[in-house]
Amino acid sequence: MALSYNGDDMSYLRMQIDDVPTKTSDEQIDVEEAVSHIYSACQGRTRLKETFPLHRVRHINYLRRGLRVLSENFECLDASRPWLCYWILHSLNFVGRFNTT
Repeated sequence: MALSYNGDDMSYLRMQIDDVPTKTSDEQIDVEEAVSHIYSACQGRTRLKETFPLHRVRHINYLRRGLRVLSENFECLDASRPWLCYWILHSLNFVGRFNTT
């Protein structure tokens, strides 16, 4: 499985607000601006491939560990644990490893 990368132009990934800005969309745009500055600063320093490999077994193990305990890097997100569990389970389902038991 691979993710697509569209060369240097990432504008197609930016949020579309459809002339209805909200506080959330404003914050999203701020984040996109900050990330685009970082991306621009790093651009050209590394070669990006058009596809990225999915190390399936490593990803599955990482996700399963995340269901048991948060690493210290994620301790600040402890209040978001239900949300993290949702996305971990979604990811396991995506790679065909979601088990309901």
